[in-house]
Parts: sequence; structure tokens; C-alpha cells
Amino acid sequence: MLSPWFGVLLVLFNITDAIIEVNVTVGQLGVATGRLDRSKWSQRQFHSFQGIPFAEPPIGSLRFAPPVKVISWKDYYLDAKNFRNICPQTKQPGYDVEGYDEDCLHLNVYVPATNGKELLPVMIWIHGGSFMSGHAQRFKPHYLMESDIILVVPQFRLGPLGLLCLGTEEIPGNVQFLDQVMAMEWVRDNIESFGGDRNRVTLSGQSSGAYSVNLHLLSPLSQGLFHRTIIQSNSVYTPGMIDRNPVKTAKEIAAVLKCNVESVERITECMKTLSAKSILEGFDKYVTVNSVNGGGSWGGNRAVIQRTGSIRFLTEEPSLLIEQGKYLKVPMIGGTTSQDGSLLASGLYDGLSSIGLLNDPNFLKDKLIPLSLKYIGVPDETGVFSQILIEKYFSSSELGDFLKMVPGLIDIGSVLIFKAGMYRMVHENSRFQPTFMYSFDYRGSQTRFGYESVKKYPFDGGVAHSDDYIYLFPFPDNLTEADTVIAKRMVQLWTSFTINGTPSADFVSEWPKMSTRAGPYLKIGTETRVGDNYFYEYTVTIHNKATSLAASLVHCLC
Repeated sequence: MLSPWFGVLLVLFNITDAIIEVNVTVGQLGVATGRLDRSKWSQRQFHSFQGIPFAEPPIGSLRFAPPVKVISWKDYYLDAKNFRNICPQTKQPGYDVEGYDEDCLHLNVYVPATNGKELLPVMIWIHGGSFMSGHAQRFKPHYLMESDIILVVPQFRLGPLGLLCLGTEEIPGNVQFLDQVMAMEWVRDNIESFGGDRNRVTLSGQSSGAYSVNLHLLSPLSQGLFHRTIIQSNSVYTPGMIDRNPVKTAKEIAAVLKCNVESVERITECMKTLSAKSILEGFDKYVTVNSVNGGGSWGGNRAVIQRTGSIRFLTEEPSLLIEQGKYLKVPMIGGTTSQDGSLLASGLYDGLSSIGLLNDPNFLKDKLIPLSLKYIGVPDETGVFSQILIEKYFSSSELGDFLKMVPGLIDIGSVLIFKAGMYRMVHENSRFQPTFMYSFDYRGSQTRFGYESVKKYPFDGGVAHSDDYIYLFPFPDNLTEADTVIAKRMVQLWTSFTINGTPSADFVSEWPKMSTRAGPYLKIGTETRVGDNYFYEYTVTIHNKATSLAASLVHCLC
């Protein structure tokens, strides 16, 4: 596949470490040296190029600023055989964040080692992590390289280093998304050197990565850079994703860092001289105080609306742009996991445990749901919405007992944070383009609930948030035989859509386009089938609460 577009292609054998090297000339940038690797299941060969810089290091005067394009690689030659630095981030349960550095605007390119002459379609994967954690090293290609696509995984600035906003040219906000735009521009300009088709690019992502994909549908800066989308467990309708008072937030964070906050100039000077570690530690303190005070929407770590400035990524309210039809309408896959909202249940468990309210029946009856709405970012000044949720999701015997309330809390979190917004987005897009909706229902041997079991909870998380991408990327890679069947199915569905816009897989008779108010949609599980009413997914956990509670009991006894 590669040779017709490589310019110079050399395959070298390194006897010392048994690495088979692959060289590719990438336009005016220089020559990148990658390595030969093999896919997980069929041992199919692919070429791996890791740590390719697409922007200058965002250090010194470039910290917080829009990215600057790399024109050429130092000394013309680039060693792309290994991962480079991950972007600065605070330590999260289940994530290894050792060795971070602000010089982190790199991407990885993975290419099947085929001999065909046709350009291959491209999937760009935007990782999740609440906008503040994650890196490209975790998303390895060994499942997806079973198919004829090229996978590109970029890194981008995280947390306040990528999203702090003072509304100035020096700290405009949204640079995390501008990093992603520049990575997509790099793909447009250079992917043909790797045998990729710049006119068949699918932009995909999960969680905050999916929210980013949604924003790229809205941004004038992203137009023409991709042609299909896959959005997993997030949408522009998710509450709490926009910082409404970014300058106020930036001043509060700066104050925690003991900066002079008399003017934006003083704040800028201070924030650009502090170490990345200090900024992250200060931001962590700010988030902790904000959470204790009942705030769930983390300013300084969210998108902002930019109505002034020379570079504006997001110019209007996202939901308004959708309603006005001012977004890029492309073929789309969108969906959620069955119990995406167990993320809310675990977060509430942690928070209430820390302040001694987990076993307070009066608090759980009267204040838990209003507090949950505030934490999520859903307004409910009258309390009417809280009462509606209580009546719909809990029986009188369950109120006041946290573990008995868990199934209802999971469904509330699933609907308000993920499912309702996802439904609105895919339903809107289905009016214009082929749109395929899914619910990932497979309960496998692995789960991301409890941060890969780093944290234990006395209840079951179901098919939890992020459980779907376990079957697209090999972490962990010790899948059972049944898990592997689902992984192969997911890979076929996602890559066939990337190739031709129509998802298909072995043992899946059809995945019909969304065409009615409530469906159809694909229920991906051991017995993958088509559902006709997505609104059933809004109460799926309480409908199965007997099973769910039984599983919780088993979990507690283990």
C-alpha cells in the first residue's frame, strides 16, 4: 500500500533489537522512521509511526496560545519508532501519567502493510478523559489494523493548559480544540505520503473526545477536514460542558496559584512563568473547592464561546447552532453504553462518603437528586424536575437507601449526561445524512467502571462508561473468547463505516439508518439485534433492577 506514495521507502533490518524499520518521506517535513508491527488476531503486518510532531512545542510565549505549525523536522530525519511525551495532566485513578512534558503535540499514524495502490480511508481518534487526562499511548491499533484503514491518534493540551481563557490573544481559550484542528490539517496535508485518502476521513471520539468531535461539526475552522463522524457517549447537548464565566474562572485559579489578579496582564505574566506542575496542582485545588461547594461544571477545563479575537473556534451557543442548522452535516454513528450513568453513581458515592452523608436517609430522600442535578449542571430552581425524576426512577421503599437507589441513579445519570443529548444529536443529523444509532449492551469480562478496578464499589456498574472502547483498542488485551467475538464485531462495524459509510459486520444482518422518532438503533451485545424504541434505554437499569441488585450483592460479597 505504502510504496507508490512514499517517495523513498526503505525497509531495514536491525539485528541488535530485531526491529524492522520503515522509512517514509513526508513532503517537506523530512523522513520519518517507523517500525513494522502486527495486528492482534491475524498477525497482519502494519507500519507504526509514533510521536510525529504536528505543532511546535507550546512552551514559553506559546503556552496557552494557538498552536504553531511545524514546517520541517529538526535535521530532516525523525525517529518515529516509539511514543514520546504525554501532555501534562494530574494523576487520575487507572492512568499512568509519568513522564509528561509540555512538548507533547504529537500524533501516531498506523498503516496496514498492504500492496494495493488505492488510497486508504482514515480514522482520526480523539481520546476522552474529561478534557483533562488521557494520551495517545493508550489507544494502540492492534485491533483496528485488522482492516484496511489508516488510524491517526493525536495528542492535545489538557486541562487548564489547553482550556484556560482570559479572552485575550495570548490566552484565548479553546486551544485544546485548535490543537485538534491542526492535527486534522496535518492529516489533510500529509496523509497521502502514508497511502491515506485525505477525502475519506472519519473523525471519531469517546466521552470528552466525542464532545470535541461534535464541536468540530460546528466550528468554521474544522470545515472540510473530515467527512464522517463517530461519536461515543457525548454530544453538544451534554450539560456543564461550556464555561460561562471563563475570565472569572481564570482569575479564581490564578488566585489559588497566588498570582497577582489585578489585571489580565499580571495574570498572563504569572501563568506563563509558573511550572506546568504548579498550574495543575493549583487547578486541582480549585476543582476540589468547587466540588465541595456543589459545583460540577469545572471552569478552566471547558470549552468557551469566543465572540471576539482573531482566532475563534466556537462562536455561538452549540445548541443554537444545531437548531439553526449551522453545522456540518455528514454521515454519523452515535450511541451510548447501557449504564453510561454509573459514572454519576460512583461519583456520588465517593463524594457523599467523604462528607459523611452516604448513610443519612433524610439527606438521601430530600437533597440527593437536587444535588445531583446541580453537580451535573442541570438547572432546577423550582425543584419540580427533581420531583419528576424521583417519582419516575425510585419507589418509596428505595428512597433514603443509597444502594437501593443506585439503579435509578444510574439511569438518571445515563439520560441527563449522555443518552438524551446523544438522541437529540443523532435524530437531528438523521434528517440530512445517513445516521446510525446504537446502544452498547455487552457485559464482558472487562470493565472501565471503577477505573479498571483501581477503586472498588459496593454496587455493580453495569455496561459502564467507556466499556465500549475496550473492544476497539487493546487495553486490557486479555479478552475472553466471547469478548473477542464482540471486539471483532465492533472493529468491523466501525471500520466498514470508515471505509464506505455503511456499518456492517459478520452475524449482523443489518444496521438500519435512523428513520423514525425513536429508531431504529442497533443493540450491540452477545445477540446483536435491532431495537425500534431508543427511549426504552432511558429506564433500562430500573427495568432490570432485580438482576442489577443481585449482581450488587455478589459484588459486595466477593
